[in-house]
Amino acid sequence: MKIICYLDMDDVVADFAKQALKYVGNDCMKLKNIPRSEMTPHERAIQNKLFHYCDYDNTFWETMPVKTGAYELYQYCLKHFDDVVFLSRFVPPKDKPNRLRAVQFLKTRWAHKHFYMNGKLPKVIVTPLSKEAFLQSRAGVAQVLVDDMYHNIRKWKDNGGAGILFFSPKDVMRYINQRNGRVCR
Repeated sequence: MKIICYLDMDDVVADFAKQALKYVGNDCMKLKNIPRSEMTPHERAIQNKLFHYCDYDNTFWETMPVKTGAYELYQYCLKHFDDVVFLSRFVPPKDKPNRLRAVQFLKTRWAHKHFYMNGKLPKVIVTPLSKEAFLQSRAGVAQVLVDDMYHNIRKWKDNGGAGILFFSPKDVMRYINQRNGRVCR
């Protein structure tokens, strides 16, 4: 069976939290799994400020630091899966729908700059679609998503994929080791 591993970018291989702290001066990690309707007005204001940088500032993406342990995680996945793809979601602001192309370019260039290994560029998908849209229904193909967002993992699993909720690169590698690489069986 062929196994494709989709690695989320933001806060899995790219240190989005560190970049957010630099740009908005707040730790936004606690906001990522809270529905917007449950946020306080102050939390929504922080998120709005962060989204403004994400949506309109190229340097936000160009200067994103690599998450600690990301290189090891990527190399580990290259060894344990048949294919590894960076999968990132970006929904452009309504007033700038063409920002999708710019962010696709910026994130792809970032991944190519940081994860070019053994003469190969990494595969990158940056899409406005929900991640489960990339699940393939093909005999002999299984897919695993490594993501830091619980709702992405839940939707992925609900649609037939295997999911690993990301806490740290070491946790993901330990989970795969414990399952002897059989995360999709």
